[in-house]
Amino acid sequence: MGLFGFSALCLFLTLCVQPGDLACTFPFTGTWVTSNRGTWTVTSSSIQNFKLRVNVAAASLYTMECFSSDGTYYVLKSTEIFYPFTTAPTYIYTCMTFSKQSDNKYLYTMNTEESTVVSLVFERVIALSTSAPAPAQSAVCTDTTNLGKERDHVALQSGFEVAAAVTCPTSIHGTWSYSYSGLTCSSTTLETCSDKTKFAYNNTECAENPMFSAAGTLYCVYSATSGDSTYVTLYNVDGSVTSPTTFQFSCMVRLYFNLIGCIFVYLRFEYFQQ
Repeated sequence: MGLFGFSALCLFLTLCVQPGDLACTFPFTGTWVTSNRGTWTVTSSSIQNFKLRVNVAAASLYTMECFSSDGTYYVLKSTEIFYPFTTAPTYIYTCMTFSKQSDNKYLYTMNTEESTVVSLVFERVIALSTSAPAPAQSAVCTDTTNLGKERDHVALQSGFEVAAAVTCPTSIHGTWSYSYSGLTCSSTTLETCSDKTKFAYNNTECAENPMFSAAGTLYCVYSATSGDSTYVTLYNVDGSVTSPTTFQFSCMVRLYFNLIGCIFVYLRFEYFQQ
């Protein structure tokens, strides 16, 4: 009797303490401004205002719930039912990782392979019928290896964006003159010495916002090097932004050629207007 009772108790505990039964919770909460996915309102179980391009018209904001997690990869599921790729009612799933940099800053990466929404428009999601079985993590987290640094994106806690600034790469400290094709002004200057956490542009020399910042001040909030390329994510301190002339975030890539000099190739990340 005693042995049987002990065995039954062990079986009961084994059934109840399974990893799959643990609640899926996000590692941060609050309001977060992201470099390419809008401004999130995050609870322990959901992200509101998550920007996705999953219909023909344009990117929209969705609520994504924390569906499952193994502690590294988080599978997110839309709370809305809609019809992005088919006439059947569907849920949208995506996979993400989050890496804490500080109390005010996380890096995130989307780890689902791109799907074609419409011609030349892609999104890192899968769509499943509402009647389909729940997907395994491996079915959603399909892009997890050999990721480049350009895949890293930044989430900053609202109100602490400038506090999240880091020292810009030392190789670009200085006062620079540069030319910018496509504008009526041919050159302007950039200064990164007086405050090594920010890019200060002379916006009186060029009123066309060559860095998509009206004030001309952008803080380095993340940088990483991969091979000969250094990626720098910049936060624009403009109180408001108006696409397509100004954006909240920019990404600058510093490339070396022949070990003689360097060239900046400027790319922009669109910031979603609320």
